[in-house]
Amino acid sequence: MDIEKIREDFPVTKEYVYLNNAATSPLPLPVIEAVQEYYETRKYGGLYYKRWHEVARKTKKLIARLLNADVSEIALVGSTSEGINIVANMLGLKGKGEVLLNDLEFPSNTYPWMKFRYKVVRSKKGRIDLEDFEKEINENTKVLSVSHVSYKNGFAHDIEALGELCEEKDIYFFVDAIQSMGVLEVDVKKAKIDFLSSGAYKWQLGPSGVGVLYIRKELTDMFEPPYIGWKSARNPFDFKLEYEPAEGAKKFEIGTPCHASIFGYKAALEYLFSIGIKKIKKRVLSLTQIFHENLENRLTPENTSGIFSFKYDFKIPKKFVVTKKDDYVRVSPHFYNTKEEVEEFIKAIQSRLK
Repeated sequence: MDIEKIREDFPVTKEYVYLNNAATSPLPLPVIEAVQEYYETRKYGGLYYKRWHEVARKTKKLIARLLNADVSEIALVGSTSEGINIVANMLGLKGKGEVLLNDLEFPSNTYPWMKFRYKVVRSKKGRIDLEDFEKEINENTKVLSVSHVSYKNGFAHDIEALGELCEEKDIYFFVDAIQSMGVLEVDVKKAKIDFLSSGAYKWQLGPSGVGVLYIRKELTDMFEPPYIGWKSARNPFDFKLEYEPAEGAKKFEIGTPCHASIFGYKAALEYLFSIGIKKIKKRVLSLTQIFHENLENRLTPENTSGIFSFKYDFKIPKKFVVTKKDDYVRVSPHFYNTKEEVEEFIKAIQSRLK
């Protein structure tokens, strides 16, 4: 991995120490160029629509590869939240069961479920173990919904163990993967995930306005989309009066997507694959380990993701881009960051604590 060459693709590194990828990643130059390519075609109205459609098709193939899914199980959506809402509203939960949530979740993965009966599993010392979920499951539990990685403290759930638990208890398993896709390996088959959603704009280095909804193949025929549109049809360009649903997850796509974002998402995925997710994970965890070894008052229980949080009341120098919430700070380096940047940030923090 040629870090100096890679950093040339991230102009932000020339001005800032950017440690905020869990919020919004900077776009690498190839992604920006791909978005610009789309807008160049838009000069000609819809003459390049077939090209746009082909890019969307290839993007779904790349997403399927990233998740070890079949392309028929992939739908393009506008955001993580959109994907979560589709699933929450199609399962027929009203008055018919309970959803198991937890207190490490981002609101996008709690609010849509809260109009149904739900139970919240409480974390202990920043973590939730398999047994904590298991003892809260009962005959009314229908869905277990978790973020693979907590946005707040970076705790990574053992999704393979959770998937086994859900299969054993015969409940649906939903995963919000926005804080893991692009930096950790996510295998929907190994983890026995039923539904998954993620936006592209964090660790995957893509634009906002596009994301993925994964629905396990066996379930796509069992459920109907909570809303449909012309793109949900089997042959959308026939414009028939009668509706015939598309096969697979495609029926959950409703209308004209943000093609510019899809162009960028494809380029971002190609960029990640050119480096390798295993290499990215190894490098990111080596960077977060430096935080674990040098900063006290940490809220992150273990080094299993790209997020590290710690209690801190002082101002952060403007050179460092991080997330500051209430009395804690969250840092989230990606593979383009360097050991020197991390050490510089730690030194700045430690000098304020003296």
